[in-house]
Amino acid sequence: MKRPRISFADFQLPFLANKSPGPETEQDDEEDGTNLEDMEGLLPKEAIFLGSIDDEVSNWTSWKVDDHYYLLPWDDGKFDWALFRITWDDNWCRYDWSCDARISGVADPKEAARRMLRKLFAHWEIDLRKSTSSPYRDLLE
Repeated sequence: MKRPRISFADFQLPFLANKSPGPETEQDDEEDGTNLEDMEGLLPKEAIFLGSIDDEVSNWTSWKVDDHYYLLPWDDGKFDWALFRITWDDNWCRYDWSCDARISGVADPKEAARRMLRKLFAHWEIDLRKSTSSPYRDLLE
């Protein structure tokens, strides 16, 4: 088996094509399908729910983190799995899709998820040793 490779390059999940407007579209959640339940209804049966992070980040301001992580088999010849989220956008007060990472060289879904999440959190500069990062550590367990 080849050495695992993780990519954070932009990608589009096939089931999301033309399903959700961008943030520039100002519509009510009921009209544009960006409430959590509607979005979960769009998930393909192959999607594996990994867990959620419900937290609040405080800096010079504060914002809510409500992320629902999923793993999807990815068969494009280059990658084996894709990691994506349904994430709360505090600025627009709605849920959005976020395609975060893909991995190749890992057959086991649990191992693929663990590797991508660890690298993604490091990419976001989340220090898993800090007590404030416990929601992220919990997701990895």
